[in-house]
Amino acid sequence: MAKTRKINNALLRIFDQSSSIVYLISDVLKLSYANEACAAWVGMELEFIVGTNLVYTSEPLEGKAEDAVKGLSIAPNLITAPDVVDSFSIQIFSNASSQLKVRSACVNAIYDHRGVLSGYLVVGSAEDADVPDANVRESIDLPAKLHNALVLVRQRHQKRFNLKRLVGTSAASDRVRRQLQSAADSDGDVLIVGPTGSGREHVARTVFAGSVADEIQNHDGGGDHAESESRLVPLHCSITDPSLVQSTMKELLIQKSTKATLLLIDVDLLDAGSQQELLGYLQLPGLSARMIATSSTRLIDSGTNFDPLLASRLSTLTIELPSLADRREDLPLLAQAILESRNDQQAKQFSGFTRQAIEMICEYDWPENFGQLSSAIEEATANASGSIIQVADFSETFQHTIKAQRFAAKEETKIQLDQYLQEIEEQLVDRAVAQAKGNKTKAAELLGISRAKLLRRLAMFEKDTSGEDELLDPSVFKEEPDEG
Repeated sequence: MAKTRKINNALLRIFDQSSSIVYLISDVLKLSYANEACAAWVGMELEFIVGTNLVYTSEPLEGKAEDAVKGLSIAPNLITAPDVVDSFSIQIFSNASSQLKVRSACVNAIYDHRGVLSGYLVVGSAEDADVPDANVRESIDLPAKLHNALVLVRQRHQKRFNLKRLVGTSAASDRVRRQLQSAADSDGDVLIVGPTGSGREHVARTVFAGSVADEIQNHDGGGDHAESESRLVPLHCSITDPSLVQSTMKELLIQKSTKATLLLIDVDLLDAGSQQELLGYLQLPGLSARMIATSSTRLIDSGTNFDPLLASRLSTLTIELPSLADRREDLPLLAQAILESRNDQQAKQFSGFTRQAIEMICEYDWPENFGQLSSAIEEATANASGSIIQVADFSETFQHTIKAQRFAAKEETKIQLDQYLQEIEEQLVDRAVAQAKGNKTKAAELLGISRAKLLRRLAMFEKDTSGEDELLDPSVFKEEPDEG
């Protein structure tokens, strides 16, 4: 026993002095050991990171230590699959000082004297590797590819705003991120427009949070005081009446020392009386409150009865949230982001989706948008037996919906094909008649059909059936068997 302890101590001393990253993960996925090189790489003291849970996610985590070491985690499918191997390579990530760093690492399974798995020894390279592009490398599996791409996308686009709903690389999501940045940097009123389930209120609160963060950063007297000066006052317009608008606005007028933002939730549902009451207060010279409103439709030129003056005031800056159907190319990353966010909420960890599951997700239009997609993935995780979500893990109702949609698409394609073939036939008939210089008998010979069939085709295409070689005989329009 003493000899074994000496060997273990000697090994740990080697690890401690190594310039390479070395750490141990227990069988319950806790960071049970890390050397100084590892702690320095993730930007945290050893005493804070050893003993933390490793969560497989790119999502920012609330705990500073957990967030610092999440990039050291191993994809769940690599350590839970039936055919798991004892040694394999992974990529590890660090976001210390808000700078993304990547290293390759070798993982070795560790077993006790009974042959029972007790953890994993991970040895990383001594130097950082080049940060790969969002496509990573084609040889790795799809879950790892999406996870790595998600890490990169979050680093590049979401240093300031953590919005799962805006994960993606589409032009639509890029546009919304730019609009969100402009709104947070401005003191102007903001209108957020989007369909059901697009997260309008969440985006509105994010605009407010971004503006407050700027105040804290730029405040000369200290962050605590700056934070206390700003507050968000929500008003649910669907259940608001003029008296509630009046009492709310009076409170904002009285508390002039507090910089307030009025959040008008579903402002398009505000009744006419409440609109007039709100507009009257907004026209008062002593009111300095900012307005952030959400709506299912644009207020200006929307064909509604919304007061045009109020609509113009609230629409100083407008952020339009696209539906998932309009940013279909973002769905793989969005689904991965939703799945990884659940890893922080439950003991069981998931790596990602099979290619067939991702293809199924991309086929659907998601009329209820983010909320519907999130619910579908949540149900799939509850049904899944493994760490990778498969088609069979989704609800039967959803699978039947996809099958019906595929069948409808096939029927639509068949109709389009018939139309396409008819257009081809018409072009061939026109070409033969032109080549025969209007002689229908010769044109029929060129086409390899009877003169009678040609004339029926010309009539169907609403073409001239007369010709210099014959007078039109009504008998040619009698049906005869199609010739091959």
